[in-house]
Amino acid sequence: ARGRGGRKRPVSIVRDQGQYESVCGYCGEESTTRNRGMLADKLSHVHYQLLLDRMWRRCGKLLYRTDVEGYRWCCCPPYSIRVDANKFKISKRQKKALRRFRSYLNGEWEPRAGSGLQAAGDVDMTEAKQGQEGAAGKKGKGWGDCCQDCTKVQAACQGIWQECVLPAIQGYAAERGLGCDAESISQLAKTTRRANRKIEMGYAKDKGKHLKVFCSSVSFRLARDWGKALKSANEIAEGLGTFLTGNRIGFETLEKGGLGIRITGVEAKSGFLNFVANLADEDSLSCSCERNGGKKKKATQHNAVEEGPPKRTLTMEMMPSTFLQEEYELFCRYQQSVHKDKENDVESYKGFLVETPIEYESVQGCSSSSRQSNRDSPPSVHMPCEIPAFQGYGAFHQQYRIDGKLVAVGVVDVMANCLSSKYFFWDPDYAFLELGKISSLAEIDFVKLAHREQRGLHYYYQGFYIHTCPKMAYKADYKPAELLCPTSLTWVNFDEGLRQKMKQSQGRMLVLAESGFQGLYQDEEKRCAQLVEEFTRLGDLKCMLHDKFVLFRSLLEWAKGDYKEMLKIQAGKWMASCGSEASSGMIYKLA
Repeated sequence: ARGRGGRKRPVSIVRDQGQYESVCGYCGEESTTRNRGMLADKLSHVHYQLLLDRMWRRCGKLLYRTDVEGYRWCCCPPYSIRVDANKFKISKRQKKALRRFRSYLNGEWEPRAGSGLQAAGDVDMTEAKQGQEGAAGKKGKGWGDCCQDCTKVQAACQGIWQECVLPAIQGYAAERGLGCDAESISQLAKTTRRANRKIEMGYAKDKGKHLKVFCSSVSFRLARDWGKALKSANEIAEGLGTFLTGNRIGFETLEKGGLGIRITGVEAKSGFLNFVANLADEDSLSCSCERNGGKKKKATQHNAVEEGPPKRTLTMEMMPSTFLQEEYELFCRYQQSVHKDKENDVESYKGFLVETPIEYESVQGCSSSSRQSNRDSPPSVHMPCEIPAFQGYGAFHQQYRIDGKLVAVGVVDVMANCLSSKYFFWDPDYAFLELGKISSLAEIDFVKLAHREQRGLHYYYQGFYIHTCPKMAYKADYKPAELLCPTSLTWVNFDEGLRQKMKQSQGRMLVLAESGFQGLYQDEEKRCAQLVEEFTRLGDLKCMLHDKFVLFRSLLEWAKGDYKEMLKIQAGKWMASCGSEASSGMIYKLA
């Protein structure tokens, strides 16, 4: 059917399942939740967008929604959550995950052996350019391998530790009668490092531009062991500095060494020991990647080519939802490893993530405003690869591949107003990459780029936020987030004030909006009664019975007695839960 202007009229055919109870799948308790459901034989993306904004979600062909009153008493009340992709602000944690992901692709960082199944936030990093947080943790060397100049920096740090700092600690401890365990002290080698550029520039103003500064934070570690005898790290640093200067421990050895480091002064400052040095070779130790690696990466994180081609190639592909054996095998591995679920047959997988009632709809061309936006500079994106182009509306699978190997799949629905993230599964061997965070950033990138083609598409729907469930509460980290109020059905800014209220109520809030109660959607029974009593709108409901279309008022002419009243109440509740705009456009299938 075609509407005005020749556009295809949205068609949806659904079968009302009424209310049902289900066991909570989030907290593990055996409490039940009351839901309302319907099965969709066919579903337009237009109608699904309207339903999303009334707390509905889909699982395969089943559409479901928690009963409104359940927000007062159920164990894990779900709140629809979304973020405007054009206003999204990446957090420090998300930046860290993305930085590590880029470093892995560029061959600058490798996970420790056996870390593949660690929790996402507990992975130890061995990034070479991070110097002292590097590969030493595994092999006990103290510093990782890097460029030639970085190697010189590390050798100088190690020399200052061995020839100056360590003997000074031992001598100072003996002089004061303090405990000094050689084995534990030797583990503090990585506390000596090259000072940052700001500190060096401060010394260079007075003592010459070619000097280098090395600093040691060992006093802070010693203060833990010597806290009873000495008051602070400042006192320890000053004592070590005086001891070093008075005895000139290791100064001559360093100067005659291969790097020709001449220590010209030792200063204790804010608990640190600063070693001021001149070098025989003025160009030595010119590398700054250890001190300024973060800034270098930030400047080039959107253009990996500036640092040379990556050692691993990330690609993203997007295709309409269909069954692929490769994806199914990855899903089984994910379920077994992450959720300890070993019972995953093909049919249940298809019903969960492949079958969809949403019909694919391609979009031909774009509007004049979209063409104008395409002339503007493209929006900044996070992913170090090409983002799939907008293909139209419907259900899709987004594949993530590293060097051609499938490592993750995102199942999403694309509507005129949003991308709705449905499910995400990944290769357990790549747990160290925090692919869940990466995929969220990729989906936000997709929305930002698709917005240039379809101006109305700018929201990223993340599904449900559940305050008491960590696996669902993380979604609020993508800011600025909005929650859908269960009563007013308006989107509310999830700011710090609302977060505190949510915390105090243990995640059970029926009203999120601060505004008045005008037009609230808090009593579906009352709305249903109005529909039944007025009947005009209910009578115009389009129905399907035995593959024939009929208006609801005509259908009631065939019904008798109590069955007639039951049909009116059932249809009234369904219309109240879907809203007048969505229900008036959908076909209510009875048999």
